[in-house]
Amino acid sequence: MTTHIPHRATPSAGSRATDRPGDASPFALALLLRRAHWRVAGVMTEALRPLGIELRHFAVLLVL
Repeated sequence: MTTHIPHRATPSAGSRATDRPGDASPFALALLLRRAHWRVAGVMTEALRPLGIELRHFAVLLVL
């Protein structure tokens, strides 16, 4: 069984996604989310360091 994935327009060669406010590019949100993830991951890494665990260990503890 195959899943139909609707065709999405891609930006033209001269158009690039940015993280500037108002950018309507479908890729702009991904850029913002990646930046937010890096920031949160850095803060969490520093917060967990005194406990001697890493983010991957913390993720396992959350599941348990």
